[in-house]
Amino acid sequence: MDMQALADFALIAEHGGFGAASRATGRSKATLARRLANLEQKLAVRLFERGNLGVKLTDAGVELLCRIHKPFEEIQEAAEAASCRGNGLNGPLRISAAVVFAHAHLVRIAAKFLRLHTGIEIELVANDDMADLIEDRFDIVIRANPNPVDQLVGKCIIRTERVAVAAPNLTVPPESDRASLIFRCTEKPRLSWSLHTTTGPRELRLRPAMGLSTLMMMREAALYGAGVALLPRTLIEEDLTAGRLSCWGVDAEGRTEIWALHASSRLPSRKVVAFLEFLEVEMHASSRDLRRRLPCGA
Repeated sequence: MDMQALADFALIAEHGGFGAASRATGRSKATLARRLANLEQKLAVRLFERGNLGVKLTDAGVELLCRIHKPFEEIQEAAEAASCRGNGLNGPLRISAAVVFAHAHLVRIAAKFLRLHTGIEIELVANDDMADLIEDRFDIVIRANPNPVDQLVGKCIIRTERVAVAAPNLTVPPESDRASLIFRCTEKPRLSWSLHTTTGPRELRLRPAMGLSTLMMMREAALYGAGVALLPRTLIEEDLTAGRLSCWGVDAEGRTEIWALHASSRLPSRKVVAFLEFLEVEMHASSRDLRRRLPCGA
């Protein structure tokens, strides 16, 4: 198979015609047309329908383009990695992260990474949905407690406690009463929590009071005194330190795990590996600092 012919076919499809592809590459329209004709003859199928308004992919052309897109992308990445071996990291790095993590940590960490690697161009997208690395062309996806996905591999970069927090003017109710619960409306609310407190274990009974769609909104509601919320310590550590929120206890039934994931079908590039290593170091440094300032269960 003529790799150059396949590359020219992809260029014609990308630019929507011979003229635009010719202007983008500097190769003549006649050369592009000849290579495409040879490719169609070798495959015994038409890849484009020609018309007065330009060219349009046939069904066979659409299928071929979909199948060669990923291998061509990997070849380009391999060439870029070889060309910059021994030099600084460079090129785009697309990252999708959970909204809370993006706001609380990732912008700061990405800014520090850019100061070390000025040839990198980072694009951050905050999104709680599980992104498709292949379709959406993300290099890294960062999620909290992600479900297993065969196409993704990665590692847990941080584990954080879930803390029951409320405004300082609210007091922990007696065991016979129920506290007003701020909960995530996309999940079924728990009507009781098992908590570790400074005085020992405690069962906190709850009544749903406010359902919100994001953890950031739940934090805001807790700050305004709407009730008690169960939130990752990494999200509310500064509020606890400053006294804007009070800790009623630590969830005894689990923790939040933050995972950094990448596609399992190919070897990660040097810039992906470098960012993942930097991210892990930064998150562990933040965790050590947090443990110094806020002892577990405080």
